[in-house]
Amino acid sequence: MLATIQQALLPLLAAQHPATLLAAGPAAAQLARRYTQQTPVTDLKCVATAAEIFALATGTVFDTVVVAGLLERLDKATGHNVLGRLRDLHARELFVVLPVGDQATPDTWARNELFALGLELVCTQQRNADSIHLYRYSIDRYKTTPDWLNDRNWAHPELFNKHWW
Repeated sequence: MLATIQQALLPLLAAQHPATLLAAGPAAAQLARRYTQQTPVTDLKCVATAAEIFALATGTVFDTVVVAGLLERLDKATGHNVLGRLRDLHARELFVVLPVGDQATPDTWARNELFALGLELVCTQQRNADSIHLYRYSIDRYKTTPDWLNDRNWAHPELFNKHWW
């Protein structure tokens, strides 16, 4: 993992101060070990394959999940399944480090594919012809409630028992 991505990710992890941490992929395991040297984590679990992620029990939820060095070795369909499973079942906060191209090809991920999964771009680092991106997903930050979605605009108590539709 590149130094700039590590410099961006380590403070985000420190801000989260996770008690449980799942590192998916060899680069994520390396980063997690570096983080746990600085900050103690109650439970650190490292997985290296998609099969190990699919084998996690459904009720197993980690405060933070870091994915790095895994998705590049998987086909796209399996990668989407891995990210969806981690995002929906196993992570309160999800970080993904991935080389991303401008256009999706069978070998590379496109930015829009990750946005479609609800991930937000945190930072980018250029490496040769590829860009390495750091993405983040948190259900708390995913979507804020818009102003128009409130009882002032939808409920009209003054019309109760006056009209029947």
